[in-house]
Amino acid sequence: MAYHLVPCDRVQGYLMPPSVREWLPEGDLAWFILEVVEQMDLKEFYSAYREDGWGAAAYDPAMRVGMLLYAYCQRVRSSRRIAAALERDVGFRVVAANGQPDFRTICRFRVDHDEALERLFAQVLRLCREAGLVKEGLVKEGLGFRRFMRRGVRAASSEAGIIGTAHNLLKLWRSGQAPWGLAKARCN
Repeated sequence: MAYHLVPCDRVQGYLMPPSVREWLPEGDLAWFILEVVEQMDLKEFYSAYREDGWGAAAYDPAMRVGMLLYAYCQRVRSSRRIAAALERDVGFRVVAANGQPDFRTICRFRVDHDEALERLFAQVLRLCREAGLVKEGLVKEGLGFRRFMRRGVRAASSEAGIIGTAHNLLKLWRSGQAPWGLAKARCN
């Protein structure tokens, strides 16, 4: 008896590289994060890099900001777990433009730009205010307070800023009321 099955050839290469645009549906959170990062003022992140072309090539700061924001929206905070997700998770791969920085690079970016990452919180709050989503209140997080504060006051406040940013981005995405294009086409 002959079976009519779809061929399963894991060695077959692509004739042309697949486009990451086809990997996720249009209204996915990854696209929303990329759109939000495009709206942000990231000059502070770029100022740390040389403009003359000397030195080793670095990953684009906009990509790394998007990667961190997407990771925090997915409740992935460890640099090692983010690096692992960049290898396996389609959403992470789309946000990182199929780049795979290692965990040290991710951690170093977070440490080098901790104050700038905190200031992103204000930009996201402005976007939420434009969409009419800002409410008074506290951001509740599932981390234990003692475990959170063991990292030190500076690290904890920096991480709290990123957690708050991710919380507000998720709120904005779920509402479908972002003040610009793609977010309105959110898929459920």
